[in-house]
Amino acid sequence: MRLFVVLMLVFLAGCSSAQMRKEFMSMSPSDVTGARNKYTKVLDMSAAECLDKTRAILKEMGAVIVKYEKNNYFIAADQFETFFRSCVNTTEVGIVFKELEANKTQVEVASDSPNLAGSVALELFTKLENKGPAVKKEEPVK
Repeated sequence: MRLFVVLMLVFLAGCSSAQMRKEFMSMSPSDVTGARNKYTKVLDMSAAECLDKTRAILKEMGAVIVKYEKNNYFIAADQFETFFRSCVNTTEVGIVFKELEANKTQVEVASDSPNLAGSVALELFTKLENKGPAVKKEEPVK
């Protein structure tokens, strides 16, 4: 009976299997690295340092971290409505950190909402580089 109910929910939802997985289990690192619309920046710090600073920046932005994988250098967060009012509070942003060499890390930011991903990426990259706030809270990146 449970299987039938789950299958009916999937059928009636009209979402792809990847979208359904994200709805129930959150984003994964492969969702970010495989995203067509992602924002990438290489920073002069270790992946662990980027990860720790990003957690603090997301908290400042009013976001809630819904998935944190320290060993995979991955964070998924939602609840960005106080920072970016044009999104639903459950729209997630995924962030992947890839250490290229000692003290050089590539940061990738993606979301199902390209405007949200761009705004979060700009704010995050600017603050990780210690340049202060990047944009006003409601301005999307072009």
